[in-house]
Amino acid sequence: MAFLIGFIAFVLFEWGFILASRKLHMGAPVTERSSHKTFTPTSGGIVVVVSAAVFACLFRDQLPTQWWVMLGGAAILAIISFIDDIHPLPPVPRLIAQAIVMAAAFYPLCYPQAAHILILVIFCGVGFINALNFLDGISSMLSLYALTIVLTLIYVIADTPQIPDGGLYIELGAWLAIGIAAFAVFNFRDRIFAGDVGSITLGFLLAFIMAKLILATGDGTYFVFIIVCICDTGLTTLHRLFIGENILLPHRKNIYQTLVSKWGIPQIAVSISYALLQLLINALYILTPRSQHWTYLIIVSLMLVTCYFMIRRATRLREESAGKSY
Repeated sequence: MAFLIGFIAFVLFEWGFILASRKLHMGAPVTERSSHKTFTPTSGGIVVVVSAAVFACLFRDQLPTQWWVMLGGAAILAIISFIDDIHPLPPVPRLIAQAIVMAAAFYPLCYPQAAHILILVIFCGVGFINALNFLDGISSMLSLYALTIVLTLIYVIADTPQIPDGGLYIELGAWLAIGIAAFAVFNFRDRIFAGDVGSITLGFLLAFIMAKLILATGDGTYFVFIIVCICDTGLTTLHRLFIGENILLPHRKNIYQTLVSKWGIPQIAVSISYALLQLLINALYILTPRSQHWTYLIIVSLMLVTCYFMIRRATRLREESAGKSY
């Protein structure tokens, strides 16, 4: 009942936020890099911040110090990101802030016994936060993909009793899922974008849950739960570096953006396919014997890399063919 009431309240909150955003003209204008065609309100992902705040209030007496450090870091990122949504900030200071927050959240677990793990967590965490941020702008992509991740994590944590405070992670995941679902109601057909305040904060919270799962179990193959997003963003970043582009500047070169802008595939179809692919990978991972998880991760990685370059090559051939026809 609490979850149902929360969902209704979040939907009403989001609806009111959209009305206020339109009145204040606070949103994403149409540019040459845009996938949307009309002015669209942004920062709708603030409902995710609200859902995390509700969780903190409900379980305030059960949360250990490290959780408050994490939630405080999420609040700092939310404030910085909300300011960035209104008045764009330079990318380097934002990345530094993300790295500092990640370091503070995981310092007690990784240092000094495993300083190299802390560095890896910071690097991977910041990478995932921004990879998830890139999904915003395509109808329902961020909400559907994030729901896939958080529901998978809830299922796995519920089935992994050795995780300390596992019940708290499940409750946090559940409230995040409700916030994401409320956002998805309006994110369908580009009625509002999450903005950095939503995608960055959500990315940090999911990174926290994911990293805690990996650190508690010592099983790095759980990385597969986000591999579609990471593979696309990672390879696209390398591609942009190879052709001499500034990777800190916005772009439309991710595969899902290419499928929309170059192939003309409807945004909602790309979003659903992206989420379903990750869901299928996650489901097969869960069904795979634990002894074969690393083999499964390698096979999936190779398949995704192959698909990435096949789509890149097919896109280039289409463009060359269109140029010759012209």
